[in-house]
Amino acid sequence: MSHRFISTSRGNVSLHLMPTTKYYNAYLTVSIINSGEINEQMYSLLGRLLWTAGGTGLSESAKRERLCMLYGASCKYHIEQKGSNQILSYAIKVLQPGDSEAESSPAREALKLLSEIMMRPSGPNRFDSERMREEMDGLKYAVHREAHDPSSLLKSRCLSYIGYASQSANSCEDGEEDSWTIEEHHIYEAYEKAIRLPIHIHIVGNVLPEHYTDDVFSWFTPQSSAVQEQGDPILISSANQIALGSSIPAGKEPSLMIEHGNFNQCKLNITYKTHVSYGSPAYAALFVFHNLFAAGPMSRLNRELRRRSQLVYQVMSELDRFQGLMHVHTGTTVGNMSDILSIIDRELEQVADGKVEAAEITQAIEGVLHFMKVGIDLPEQEIDIHLDQCLTGATMDTADFLAQITAVTSDDIVHIASNLEKAVTWVLFPNENLDRSGKGA
Repeated sequence: MSHRFISTSRGNVSLHLMPTTKYYNAYLTVSIINSGEINEQMYSLLGRLLWTAGGTGLSESAKRERLCMLYGASCKYHIEQKGSNQILSYAIKVLQPGDSEAESSPAREALKLLSEIMMRPSGPNRFDSERMREEMDGLKYAVHREAHDPSSLLKSRCLSYIGYASQSANSCEDGEEDSWTIEEHHIYEAYEKAIRLPIHIHIVGNVLPEHYTDDVFSWFTPQSSAVQEQGDPILISSANQIALGSSIPAGKEPSLMIEHGNFNQCKLNITYKTHVSYGSPAYAALFVFHNLFAAGPMSRLNRELRRRSQLVYQVMSELDRFQGLMHVHTGTTVGNMSDILSIIDRELEQVADGKVEAAEITQAIEGVLHFMKVGIDLPEQEIDIHLDQCLTGATMDTADFLAQITAVTSDDIVHIASNLEKAVTWVLFPNENLDRSGKGA
């Protein structure tokens, strides 16, 4: 693990400091890690509530005023999925004047503001009832919209099929938008659980550990719970969820799943198991293979399916490095589907057989290096990579990864392709009777 951060842990809170004068600003990020203890929709709702209604006596205008007083600090809220972990992050970028006193610096005040928003929600009942209703309505709308987005639906179907917990789109089927409800006491219970989940606090800037450690742990230590905590996860609308960690039964062949619905064209998603874990020796080769095979406009699939065969407008690919999966996604007309599936299989077989030009590998390596180097100096990337290390226990940092990328060989690419396992192909077909010649969508 990178030794640039000085890390200290107490209870569920971990503080990671990177003292440096390299940046004009200080960068602070507080991340709460939900590994399934709270339903993902509830967790998203809670994150938004804390952001918009958290803080004792802090109205939205009061928060903006506090930020303006911190030399115009900017503040962001973000939620993302990394494997089985749902990460809720609050980040503040604040100017660090060179003549500021360390014990009363803007960075300390900004972090204290975050603690007030997160750990001291406003009012005796924590959240304003009207704001809760507004956020719940917004959540229902977002869930409904995502459940009807073909791309999200496809990925969610594939993840559920191979045994991973549902991620948003699959947890709300057609006609079931009103089948789940969130009561106010659910939110209070979720909040009490959330502030006791693992919390990682990253600070990058001109900071001294002795001026932060004790205060930060006191600010982010949860008070005694006013709500009776239960041992079970807080779940809503769980009927469609598959338990995390389940797997495809032994001997089960990769399946072709076909689903009809109100779609404008055929959509397909192929999910592969990479059998490569984050930070492992083969991790760099997987990135290069992904760039060569499916990611980007110069990949093999884009060349064969879009430019040469003109069967699709684009091919998209996503590498889920934490779950060891690769998703290939595209859309086409009904009559083209069989040809597209055959071409994808053919191109993968050719790479596995070693039919790869040296120029292709060089181009893929350069593409990955460019992607990595664009943000190599950004403090946000430093924080993101260190959080990945904390979650996985990997020791690889950016410099290690770049060195491994440049050392990838054709044999490494062949090894990745040979071990790639197709888990499921899911196809969405339009309900309408369309011309299957491929000339109409």
